[in-house]
Amino acid sequence: MKITQRQLKKIIKEEKLKLHEGPYLSPQSPEYDEALMDLEDELKNAVARALEKGLIDDDLNDAWENAKQYITEMEYGR
Repeated sequence: MKITQRQLKKIIKEEKLKLHEGPYLSPQSPEYDEALMDLEDELKNAVARALEKGLIDDDLNDAWENAKQYITEMEYGR
């Protein structure tokens, strides 16, 4: 049976949730979809504001790498 990259990512995300107990949303819930859409909107708005202020692609990449590092620290540094 073949699975898509998206399905694999979803399976991995679900398994991670099982490993980390906490106030996580189930990927099948409407609340999860709403939270994900809110996050995407916020990210798009942040990028738009950064571009309006004159930041360039390299600046955005640096900020994204810093944000990913922060997320990693929050997930595993508890």
